[in-house]
Amino acid sequence: MGKVVDIKDFDFSPYGRYLAVPDKAPGLVTDHSRCWGQEYTLPMGQMRFGVEDADPSPVISIDKLEQHRLSKEVVIPGNTDFVIALALPRDIHDMEEHPNAEDVVLIAIHPGDILVLDEHVWHSGCYPVRSSGHYFFMYKVRDEELYWREIIGGPVKAYMEDVR
Repeated sequence: MGKVVDIKDFDFSPYGRYLAVPDKAPGLVTDHSRCWGQEYTLPMGQMRFGVEDADPSPVISIDKLEQHRLSKEVVIPGNTDFVIALALPRDIHDMEEHPNAEDVVLIAIHPGDILVLDEHVWHSGCYPVRSSGHYFFMYKVRDEELYWREIIGGPVKAYMEDVR
């Protein structure tokens, strides 16, 4: 079984950019809000924005991961805690590459977290931890095949009761 690591205890930098409500002073303060508007700028282009609603399971079993080669992907938990599986590519030029189970990390993410996955990062969809929930995703519209590939040495499994 895979161990789930909380995003706050994980060095996400090799996978992309992790954003949350900053602990620094906001750039703009009004009578009713605080705004950090300069945190990240996505590359230009038309963006596809979607939402996925998912049901919880006491055990997750992930046998395939997806890879975008021409676009970053943004993942935003909506109303509950989720687990996402990630793996770094071994060779971005290998068009037949499959992710390896030994490279997969399971990360707990929470409402208010934002992940910006770099190109080529293998990833699953999001799995709700304790209750049904929705999450949002966004990536650049492009003419590219979606690369869902079986995990070598998989599936990767985790018990949701172990997630804090």
